[in-house]
Amino acid sequence: MQATRYNYYEILELTANAPQHEVTAAYERARNTYSGENPAIYTIFSEQEAREFLVLIEEAYQILGNKILRNIYDQRLLSGHASLNELTYTSIVEASKQMAPVPAPEKKPAASYEKNADFEKEI
Repeated sequence: MQATRYNYYEILELTANAPQHEVTAAYERARNTYSGENPAIYTIFSEQEAREFLVLIEEAYQILGNKILRNIYDQRLLSGHASLNELTYTSIVEASKQMAPVPAPEKKPAASYEKNADFEKEI
């Protein structure tokens, strides 16, 4: 199972335009379906195969569940310039590290005022 790369959308049974909440729901559904707690799974897969598939499910969710990593994955997947074998978790995370960091917004100074004794009396 490890030698072949899979499309993360196929692993979670999603379309590429699925909204983020569907990614989370598909992940939870897949984890429940392929977890060791589901006795029916062992009629389809061996324990080792089920564990390997759970690793793929986790990997798929780590990419598709993160907006930045998902965007990088989508760009590479849809461009056709990268094969599935090149679209690994590690390569996507490394690509995100090479992106220019977004500068933090400048902190605005706290508002200050001087107490006006005459105004205070009016209040």
